[in-house]
Amino acid sequence: GFRAFAHAVEYSSLPLLSTWKHRQFNRRSGPAIAEEIRGLIRDEQIDLIWMILNSANAVSLADQLTSEDLLPVVTTVWDDPEFVAETHYLDPWTTRGVLRRFSSVLQRSRRVAVASEGMAEAYASKYHVHGIPLIHGLHPSLWRTPAQTAAHKTAHIVGFAGSLHCKTEWNALVAAIDTAWGSLMGMV
Repeated sequence: GFRAFAHAVEYSSLPLLSTWKHRQFNRRSGPAIAEEIRGLIRDEQIDLIWMILNSANAVSLADQLTSEDLLPVVTTVWDDPEFVAETHYLDPWTTRGVLRRFSSVLQRSRRVAVASEGMAEAYASKYHVHGIPLIHGLHPSLWRTPAQTAAHKTAHIVGFAGSLHCKTEWNALVAAIDTAWGSLMGMV
């Protein structure tokens, strides 16, 4: 393996405070983190940068790293930055800056992965990039009409999509399912 690092980055979803925290990141934390990444690239002979653009701070960091043409960059976009800016209550001026940096990062990306076909189409016209959809689902030819009555199952599959931010809650869900399943099996 190679060395790794992690930083706790403060952000807020409160109006005004969110903008202040983002600007603080751009002035203080962002440049230091970018320098640390540059060191990692140098020391570990990294071939490619993969950036997941899931926050205004990630977009700013990606902009710093891609503007220097250090390495080829691939990006992944799960949520549109306008949605992210709105849900984090960034002011209109900060939002415009994030969107400009987002557009620049996409233009400098070797590949752009997006959440859906719809996002790929929207980004093709808006940003002039070829987005590769990651969430395909099942092709309509594979769709089946559900059974009228449920068959007795010995196993259930729970699907999960997205970022796991609430590990305690996820573990509680898994434990509850395990407990419920054990109780059901005891009644059978």
